[in-house]
Amino acid sequence: MGVLFGTRLAARCVKKVRHVAIPVSKEAIDAQKVRGARVMGKYGYMRAIILLLMLFGTPALAIGKCGSGRRVTCVVDGDTIWLKGEKIRMKNYDTPEPTTNICGGNRERKLAARASKRLIQLLNENGFTIQRFGKDRYGRTLATIRVGGKDVGDILIAEGLARRWPNGREFWCN
Repeated sequence: MGVLFGTRLAARCVKKVRHVAIPVSKEAIDAQKVRGARVMGKYGYMRAIILLLMLFGTPALAIGKCGSGRRVTCVVDGDTIWLKGEKIRMKNYDTPEPTTNICGGNRERKLAARASKRLIQLLNENGFTIQRFGKDRYGRTLATIRVGGKDVGDILIAEGLARRWPNGREFWCN
């Protein structure tokens, strides 16, 4: 099995890419050699994998739930994250608290876990943009994060995992 450069697939996927690596059999390579096609050399498969990753993308960061250790990039709860060492509080929405200031008991904790899990999913499965608005009184960066052009807060509110801030009712409280 070898790797042959082709142009038809690349033209359909990304206009700026001139060649795409397509795995083919030895017979197909021999047939293409006769017609003047180039065959990739020693690092052909590596180039093919890199090109496919560029075409189809991979998440830039693997964001998980924050643990007890050093926080660099992780989700604290449904409205607070650490991103490359910067603590960010999302603007305009609020989610239930997982550990402190709990007004709704176990129900609130469960909803907080669902909100955190959903935020992690949104950030990992989509490219996102962040718009910063300065700092809050606790020194956290206030920001809006958008996935697919939609504010993650609006998504969590629509799914019943968050409330508008500051005027939304804490529906998870007793």
